[in-house]
Amino acid sequence: MSKLLRLTTIVALVLSMTFQVTAQTSAENALIAKAKGIHDHVIKLDTHNDIDPRNFAAIVFLLGVLGAGGLYFARRNLRLGRGDRRGATRLMLVVLGAQAAAWIVAGHHVVAVGSGLSAFGGLALTMAGLLWVFYIAAEPFVRRRWPRMLVSWTRLLSGDWRDPLVGRDVLIGCAAGVSVDCLTRFGRLASSWFGYPEASAIPTNWTAFAGIGSFIGELLGQSSIAVLAGLGLLLFLFLLRVVLRHDWVAGAALILFLDMGPIRGSVGHLSGVAFWIGTPLGLMCGGLALFALMRGGLVAMTLTWGVIQILNGSQITLRTSAWYAGIGYAAIGIVVAISVYGFLVSLGGRPLLATTGIDD
Repeated sequence: MSKLLRLTTIVALVLSMTFQVTAQTSAENALIAKAKGIHDHVIKLDTHNDIDPRNFAAIVFLLGVLGAGGLYFARRNLRLGRGDRRGATRLMLVVLGAQAAAWIVAGHHVVAVGSGLSAFGGLALTMAGLLWVFYIAAEPFVRRRWPRMLVSWTRLLSGDWRDPLVGRDVLIGCAAGVSVDCLTRFGRLASSWFGYPEASAIPTNWTAFAGIGSFIGELLGQSSIAVLAGLGLLLFLFLLRVVLRHDWVAGAALILFLDMGPIRGSVGHLSGVAFWIGTPLGLMCGGLALFALMRGGLVAMTLTWGVIQILNGSQITLRTSAWYAGIGYAAIGIVVAISVYGFLVSLGGRPLLATTGIDD
């Protein structure tokens, strides 16, 4: 009896130790798998090796069309003596100044600045050259066909910052940009509500988190990109109008392109969202961009793109203890400040509340 009891005890101890070893091994394997997943995700964020070059097909196509069409119509307008060369040159100088200020403020300069200066010069000159070509190519047609698009833009370039029309178009651009940002964020949340895989994180410009100088530099750089994007979309709408012959068809084609490419494409803000959720939201975002362009012109389109970049490039959170919360609040403050400026200027010196006739 005692032998049987000893044998039973030994077997129980062996089984218990085996179970403990198995459980410990399973826990270690789970921990290793979790650590490997975190490591792979960090490597993707750091090296961008998850980016498929084919995902940029829409952007490459757009750049190719804008480059070829812009050069053709710019050469044609110059040969015919058309185009606001003075305005194009002034815009080019403004962008070069913004890029130079961004490089000075955000760059980490050392004594040997040759390579950094070369990179800055190549990017800034390329961007300024594209702006000059796009403006000369589109401006004569737009001024003749859609003159309302360039009224506030011309006044802004001439230095009339307090023109009520400029303030109105700034407000339109801010409203459209905030609306597009809200729609894209809603789409990413709604997709997970219905059991679909969580969409990938919104692309964040982590360079802006390196300090105040980097944040200011990124704002200046993004302002130049916003001008280039707004002018590029205006030129693309003009090229669509030339090919398709009708304004409404060209507008519909622009909305579809924005939905399939920059908004809902593989590198867009609604990438990874369920099709039946992302498609209507993408079309709504494209419609808002077209409304801003047709109603508020180039000023509104530039502000729309700029606000989207500012808000999407910052991690906005309600947790004030988060280390990145300050950048998100600063981004919101900048958008609010621009909106307040547009609202006050749009009043044209009139009081906010008209009190005439109250006492009658």
